[in-house]
Formats: sequence, C-alpha cells, structure tokens
Amino acid sequence: MPLLKKWSVRGSNDPYMAPELRVIHLVGEVYDHPLIEKHPDGKVIQTSSVVEKLGPKTFVTNSGSIYTLEDPHPDYVAFCEEIGKPLNLEDPIKFIQ
Repeated sequence: MPLLKKWSVRGSNDPYMAPELRVIHLVGEVYDHPLIEKHPDGKVIQTSSVVEKLGPKTFVTNSGSIYTLEDPHPDYVAFCEEIGKPLNLEDPIKFIQ
C-alpha cells in the first residue's frame, strides 16, 4: 500500500464551483507505490480526489488507490495553525456528509 510522507491537503480552487462539488487531493512524497517506474520512492505526487476514509490515516482516491498518511509537511501544519484550524492528526481529512 502506498505511503505518503510530508503530505498536505489541496482543494479545488475554483471559486465558482458549488461547495458540494469541490474535491480534495493529497500531495506528498510517495513510497511503495505499485507503479514504481512512474512513481519512484520520494517523488512528490498529487493524488486523484479523495473519496473515502478507510481507517486511521488511510484514504481511498477516485482512481481506487489507497494511501496511508505518515507525518504531514511542517509547512502545512503551520498553515493550519495560522488559520485557526489546527490539524487533527488522528482524523486529518473531514468529509461533508
């Protein structure tokens, strides 16, 4: 199962898109990706949209890939704190239900 290190969350930046249609992606250094030729260890990638939480720090993307999150990028942690939304490392991605 691929692992993402130094990850962050990137959302849709289209201000005209309805909130319920916005998607989120994970960005980070990938390790143990099954397509190692395309995504060698340490390569920074952006996943397809995150669609489901499987368990603690484990998420499924629209492409069907499953990623486990390790430590977030320090700049992302600082950004979350600066905007008053401290990162909950046990449940780092919230879904609108």
